[in-house]
Amino acid sequence: MKKTLRARYQPGLEMWLLRRLPKFLLGGLMVPALMALLVRWLPSSLDAEALLKQQATIDIVAIAIAITEVNAFFTDALGIITDVVKKGPHNTADS
Repeated sequence: MKKTLRARYQPGLEMWLLRRLPKFLLGGLMVPALMALLVRWLPSSLDAEALLKQQATIDIVAIAIAITEVNAFFTDALGIITDVVKKGPHNTADS
């Protein structure tokens, strides 16, 4: 009977990702926040009504991006935590 090959990853990769995941989330949330702030700070040649409409559109897009980022964060965190629980503690005798 032929053994099937399984993908192997270095031990501790999940913990490395889990420790850096909050930094990735904050970095990802800074993009839509800066996008919403820059549309207000940078000068525009639009009239007042068009400027408010543009700001509202950018705000909606920024909120949608932020919600998507948070959803991806929790999905990744759940997958990483599941993998850590599945693998169990790292024993040096097993490696």
